[in-house]
Amino acid sequence: MSGSSCLNSLKLTDGLRFGSGGGETMANPLRGEVVRLYKNLLYLGREYPKGGDYFRDRLRSAFSKNKSVQDQEQIKALIARGEFVARELEALYYLRKYRAMKKRYYEE
Repeated sequence: MSGSSCLNSLKLTDGLRFGSGGGETMANPLRGEVVRLYKNLLYLGREYPKGGDYFRDRLRSAFSKNKSVQDQEQIKALIARGEFVARELEALYYLRKYRAMKKRYYEE
């Protein structure tokens, strides 16, 4: 395939598409943020009370469901929601650790 026909098939005007599954990964300024969020949530999900496998499957399905979103504002809203979930998971883990420490050192 020649270089010019390859460039024509890329449709460079559509810069918001990513992860379409068809090998048409375009440069998206928010893609790095989405990948970072996914990795962070995957890391946090290892200690999820129902198990890491359960959390990973749910995380994968949530990200797959939204992979076709192209509107940049909607992607930012989804990232904000994911960051909220990450903060809630951290709070859950801190609370669990606090309760375990309290149980060890104080009698109720």
